[in-house]
Amino acid sequence: MYFNYRRLVPFALLLIGFAAAAGLATAEPRSNPASLAPAMTAPLRNPALAADIRFDKVGPGAAYPSDYVQYFLDIRNAGSTTTSVILTDTLDAGMNWIATNMSPGVTCAPPVGGAIRCNIAELPPSPAVLRAVTFTVQIGWAVPAGTVVINVGEALSPDDPAGVKIDVVYTTILAINTPTPTPTATPTATATPPANDDFANAAIIDAPAYRATEDTGSATNQPEDPLQPCTTGGPQQNYRSVWFRYTPATTVLLNVSTLGSDYDTVLSVHSGTWPGLADVACNDNIQSVSSLQSRLVFTATADITYYLEVTSRTPGSGDLVFQVNEHAPVDLYFPLAMANAPIATPTPTPSPTPTAPLLPGNAVISNINYLGTPPNEPDEWVAITNGGELPVNIGGWRLSDNAGNTLVFPGYVLNPGQTCRVYTNEYHPEWGGLTYGIGHGIWDNAGDCAHLVNATGREVSTYCYPVRVR
Repeated sequence: MYFNYRRLVPFALLLIGFAAAAGLATAEPRSNPASLAPAMTAPLRNPALAADIRFDKVGPGAAYPSDYVQYFLDIRNAGSTTTSVILTDTLDAGMNWIATNMSPGVTCAPPVGGAIRCNIAELPPSPAVLRAVTFTVQIGWAVPAGTVVINVGEALSPDDPAGVKIDVVYTTILAINTPTPTPTATPTATATPPANDDFANAAIIDAPAYRATEDTGSATNQPEDPLQPCTTGGPQQNYRSVWFRYTPATTVLLNVSTLGSDYDTVLSVHSGTWPGLADVACNDNIQSVSSLQSRLVFTATADITYYLEVTSRTPGSGDLVFQVNEHAPVDLYFPLAMANAPIATPTPTPSPTPTAPLLPGNAVISNINYLGTPPNEPDEWVAITNGGELPVNIGGWRLSDNAGNTLVFPGYVLNPGQTCRVYTNEYHPEWGGLTYGIGHGIWDNAGDCAHLVNATGREVSTYCYPVRVR
């Protein structure tokens, strides 16, 4: 059974909300959903030692019927104790499973009822240790154009108090007869640059599911090309830039990727006027994909023109696959159930206008500059980073220290990979313009803790210095 795009997104988000609250798959029956309950309801074995599972999933934003596509999932543990993890991936009815590739330490069973279940027996407390799974599926040849197929991944650890971690990939099915730009011929000494080589000739993104391919071998840079702030090793102009332009009629969430390209890409989004463009979002390497391709998700505001730039991280080039997929915007933070919370099976009530539930976010305190300039240390700051792949609205959240100095955030959307800073008594618009406005030092130079509490009152991140002894 396939779903119309406009009906599918709120319905799928509703299902995802239930999965986040109950840890059960709702898009398709699971192999044994009852077996998840003991792990989800069991208390932590040692409250002083907790896992912190980081779950990341990427895949294509668009595909054609009968295409073979891949979804990359990785799991890391940023906590303080070794843990086990149950990974469950639910395939859309419009997908046919082909193969599962696993890194050492992961065992996966064949799909049952559209769900693939994998076990990670021992995941040590080190973000450098990666457990990866790749699923290869084929899109059904009869899936109608415009359909959005959804791949839902869930990671559950009995030692992670945050509960189930969820990441979702939306893939829009394109019409087979959709024209694709003809790749530029193999470059020679006199090769003509691609039509969208210059900012002024940016290709127009004119469809909710957009896909273009081109050979960037003859692409060039302009002296005024902006520095891409997320480049590995520091902001750089990089090489062989090509440009795309997008002006949404309504506010949407935009998923942009270079998955499928055969060279090292950097992807950035800008707004404003040339040459003084403002950075909106940027991604160099997708954490899950070793091929050094790029993906980002950001909220595109109605009637604002965005300029999307793709460059090569090295002087080399290759065949670019550029994909854009839009879907309805949502507030992307959802307070997941604690691991020891009782599980209640949700009973959805049919509604002609269902309200889309909130989705997980990933905003954390990433750093504190507590050694400000004496005597009042106005240039102290706390950095808050969105390490996930979806925007997080931190409006109404609170940041405080152990002494009770508290800032309540105004409405503020933190895009994927973006970092904002909260200064003690300085104003820095390049970092979000957030300040306590307090005329004395806040962060004790001998040691303190910062606490980030979301709008529902749940503490989502704590950062202490010097490093705590757990």
